[in-house]
Amino acid sequence: MKIKFLLSLFFVPFFMFSQQHTLSGYIKDASTGEALIGVSIYVEKESKGATTNVYGFYSISLNSGEYEVKYSYVGYARHHSRKDLN
Repeated sequence: MKIKFLLSLFFVPFFMFSQQHTLSGYIKDASTGEALIGVSIYVEKESKGATTNVYGFYSISLNSGEYEVKYSYVGYARHHSRKDLN
């Protein structure tokens, strides 16, 4: 019994925490280079999202995996991209 308990304590840290990644970047208008304030970024698989700040910057913490990231902004076409965070 004591050996099983010690073995389980040894393996717990490896399975309890998955590796965290930060998805971040700046969003700017392609033609003018102007930072876009208030762009919505959403990762449906994790139900997480963010909005760009006054510099066009956003940041989202995610676990390892593959995600489809959706970007939307008033007056612009919606955009989506696949990200592999492994």
